[in-house]
Amino acid sequence: MKKTIVLLVALVMIFALPVSAQEYDLDGEVSQKVNYLNDSETFEGLTELNLEFSKDFGFDKSIYLNPVFKLNYDENSEIDDLSLNDKLGENGEYDFLKEAYFNYYLENTDLTVGRQIIDWGSAYELNPTDVINPRDFTAEDPTSGELGVTSLKADYYFDYQTSLTGVMVGEHRPSPIPSSIQNTVNGKAEGMIETSVYNSLREKGVSKPETITNNIMEKNFSINDAEEREMEDISDPEIDLQFTRRNFKGYDLSVNYFKGYGDLPLITSDYEELMKDLETIAEEYLKNGSSTKKASLDFGYKETQSLGFSGRGSLADIGVWSEINYNQNEDDEKKLDVVIGGDYTFENNFYSVVQIFHRDYKDYEINEILEANGKEKLLKDENYLILHGELPFRSIHTLKGDIITDIESDSYMVNPSAEFSLGNNYNLDLGAVFMNDDNNKDSFSTLNMLAEEKAYVEFTWNF
Repeated sequence: MKKTIVLLVALVMIFALPVSAQEYDLDGEVSQKVNYLNDSETFEGLTELNLEFSKDFGFDKSIYLNPVFKLNYDENSEIDDLSLNDKLGENGEYDFLKEAYFNYYLENTDLTVGRQIIDWGSAYELNPTDVINPRDFTAEDPTSGELGVTSLKADYYFDYQTSLTGVMVGEHRPSPIPSSIQNTVNGKAEGMIETSVYNSLREKGVSKPETITNNIMEKNFSINDAEEREMEDISDPEIDLQFTRRNFKGYDLSVNYFKGYGDLPLITSDYEELMKDLETIAEEYLKNGSSTKKASLDFGYKETQSLGFSGRGSLADIGVWSEINYNQNEDDEKKLDVVIGGDYTFENNFYSVVQIFHRDYKDYEINEILEANGKEKLLKDENYLILHGELPFRSIHTLKGDIITDIESDSYMVNPSAEFSLGNNYNLDLGAVFMNDDNNKDSFSTLNMLAEEKAYVEFTWNF
């Protein structure tokens, strides 16, 4: 209910406005995509209708609605079981209203209220300072799978070059992650606890520690998955601020601050207290042969703050950009993201992008616990080289290619594609995604969550 309050207020304001409406615009896209998924060796289909409705009310008010209808299915789906916007093989649904907001323009300030996607940052696809909207890693294309959030945004313009943006987000939406990744996280966490219990029993000289360990893990221990944070009072909403200076010696610069909640789940249990509970359970097993006491490892979304910087400009004919974002949560776990990149268009109209992405994790409790138990980190530092290219041919068609490679390993993703313009707003896309990530197939890395191996064909009509 709380998630829809702002949307309802916006709609009431719209219909209560004593102004005459101007002509509305209705645009849209119908697409049919078929994927062949390499891992499961199955075909998957996605039929989508994406509508964009906008309407002006005088010169200072407007409304924008973006309803989306998706039908996801595979070769094993039954017609009677299909449902609009249901995710195939994953929990949850696609948003019916991707965005729905109301604009009100004042002399120096623009106000926007409703569900919206607010793009910050200047990098190619991976934007560390783009912290407002969570990314849906279970979407067909996670790089463009940002989720709208119910929020109030105010842009204040000091002049044509300087502005201050404030955003208040009235709901917490975590990032959906693939079930295979979630199972990996839970498996690592459970294995970490199991090893700790086993080692503790062995140190006490228990003759068969594996028997008691197995009983405890099966009957007395559980993992509680993370639940989104509830906004209960005025102090709970997320706050975002961005100061922007355009054309400062040829560069657009922004500094932003975020205070809210993380998008990805982390351990919220007190590990030492958990181990004390498990030791008590183990002692009861040794004394009575059983225990009714329960212990759980809890995951949740922690309060967090971040400070970011982004800049974009050019050196001669080369476009350059950089983004830095430092994040620290309530338990002093720290994450640093850095992006440096550039683009250039050659004389034959070949457009190219080169970008470096670095992510550094520090003081994360789950990593420290895993290492203490002789296991690999769950959250590993990441260093990627990202390459993108587009080459037009016969004026209206385009060859494209994306490569993301892990600089410190053999892992990579390659996505070649071809876009054919069939005229009258019809397009045909052919492509494939190849990955070499065998050593970290179920890892929590950004690369592993962005794509899966597949070949695809997509037909699109824009109107």
